[in-house]
Amino acid sequence: MTTKFRAALLSRTAALFLAAAGLALTASLPAEAAVRAAVGRPLQEAQSLAASGNYSAAMSKVHQAEGVGGLSPEESHVIEQMRAYIESKSNATSGSGKLANDYRAGRWGAVIEDANSMKGLGANDMAAVATAYYKLHEDSQCLNYIDEHFGHGGGAVILEIKRACAYSAGNDKAQTEALEELVAITNKPEYWQQLLNSAERAKALSDHQTLDIYRMKLGTGTLRNESDWMTLSKLAIALGFPSEALDVLQKGVQAKVLTGDVVNRL
Repeated sequence: MTTKFRAALLSRTAALFLAAAGLALTASLPAEAAVRAAVGRPLQEAQSLAASGNYSAAMSKVHQAEGVGGLSPEESHVIEQMRAYIESKSNATSGSGKLANDYRAGRWGAVIEDANSMKGLGANDMAAVATAYYKLHEDSQCLNYIDEHFGHGGGAVILEIKRACAYSAGNDKAQTEALEELVAITNKPEYWQQLLNSAERAKALSDHQTLDIYRMKLGTGTLRNESDWMTLSKLAIALGFPSEALDVLQKGVQAKVLTGDVVNRL
């Protein structure tokens, strides 16, 4: 159970409990009641104050309830529930809680303002800020923010945001850097394919360089179709690697990409 879920559960439980306590109080509680009037009334006032957004006054009422002597275990429990309720409400309208709410609502400018007003940001908060810059089409700021706050340690999510910002900004260098880092940390075939396709589009590649790219495609499982397999085989033959060419053809047949007729025509 997450901290946020526990806080939300506590706040809902506190509200229900205090609503029931309020009914009992108005009926003039007997002495053996679980929550005495001296404790229950300030807690009810705290609930109303928190609901209206006056969290400091609400917490003062909690302290008032705490100051009642001889608290029973039940009274202490209800006081802690009310404290959790107030803290949950307060966090949702300030700091990281407000930033998260603004992010979910798509208030991108507010997300950035929230971050600027906070003393410390977690990784999720910083990812939200980077996304906000991207959504606002402030792509250069997005790239600068990621470089300054994450460097090379942001993980796949941040690198995907960096790629998106770099693409929008037309920054090929940053796109390639992000893709290289994604390949390094995930080794996923789709990232390899994109990186190698990008390398293949480079100008003035020699035949040897093209052969090396296709060798890497074979090694990473990103040869896409019959044309790719045949290109690799033909390059290997042309550059003096007949055994390698034969091995490629055999693997292509085994992968059910090449047929015997295609191989015979080579």
